Amino acid sequence: MRTRWTVRVALAAALSVAGAAPASATVVQELTLEDMVADADAVVLARVERVVERAALTPRGMEPQRLATLRVERWLKGRGAERIVVRETGGSLGDGGGMRIAGTPTYRVGQEVLVFLSRHPEHARSWRTYAMAQGFFLVRRGVGGAPDVVVRSLRDLGLARWSQGRFEVVRREGVETARLDEVLARIRRVVGWLTTPAGGTDGEVAR
Repeated sequence: MRTRWTVRVALAAALSVAGAAPASATVVQELTLEDMVADADAVVLARVERVVERAALTPRGMEPQRLATLRVERWLKGRGAERIVVRETGGSLGDGGGMRIAGTPTYRVGQEVLVFLSRHPEHARSWRTYAMAQGFFLVRRGVGGAPDVVVRSLRDLGLARWSQGRFEVVRREGVETARLDEVLARIRRVVGWLTTPAGGTDGEVAR
């Protein structure tokens, strides 16, 4: 599934160059929650403990990176250490310059997050957010009997999808909100389907 996603992102990016979406947006394939559960290497509920910025030498040269240390409260898919590092491209450089890639999540100390992760291709011990901002949810705990919810913003992404036999790129303004318990139930359902042996009776994954 990862190869399919990468190929479609590359094609969607070509649409951005052609002017199919505003230049301020990064164009990626639109993914459902179920798509992300199936394709991501891991899904975690976690709290951000530390964020640092540093310049890193990459195959592309020196570039700023932001490293967020997360204390994992629950591994919903995959397994690993209690603390993990999520490494994203972007941030400040010592000379006053910097880089920002539209649609890259910003981790801040103290946040409780629900995050979809992929292994970092250049740092074996690090992760990165899968599908950019699509895979990053902030957890908001309810008070006074209100339910816990997750929220995310996709305003910096152009979402590419097929519509009537052709690609279109759409923008979603505002903040999306969903009940945390309902999102977790959907995640558990897909993880259960993925781990059911062939011929099981769990049924088809809802899309």
